[in-house]
Amino acid sequence: RDLVTGMAKDIPPENLATFVGSLREHNARADVVLFVNTPISSRHQKICDAHDVIVVEFSPDKLEPPELSKYHPSTYRWPLIKNWLQARQPRYEGGRVLLADVRDTAFQSDPFAEF
Repeated sequence: RDLVTGMAKDIPPENLATFVGSLREHNARADVVLFVNTPISSRHQKICDAHDVIVVEFSPDKLEPPELSKYHPSTYRWPLIKNWLQARQPRYEGGRVLLADVRDTAFQSDPFAEF
C-alpha cells in the first residue's frame, strides 16, 4: 500500500486543505497519515475527515525521548514517522512512501505515477 505522510503541526487550515485536497484530486488510493498536534481543531478534523486522512495526534511536550521536544518539528518529525511506520510495517511493505512538507505542498499530479 502506498503512503503519503508528513507533519502538520500548527498548520493553517487553508494549507491543510490545499495539501490533502490536491492529493486526493490525483490519488484517492494512497493512505494519508498526518501528524497533528493536540488538540486538533474541529475545522482541521473536518478537512481530514473529508479527505480520508489518518490523523496521528501528538503533544510536543510528551515526545519520547523527552529531549526531542527541544528540537524543531522539522527535526522531530523523523522519529515520529519512523516509529509509526515501523509499528505498521506489514501494511506498507512493498508500497511506496512519500514524506512531504505539508504546509507548502500542492499536488499537480499523482505523486506515485512516476515511480
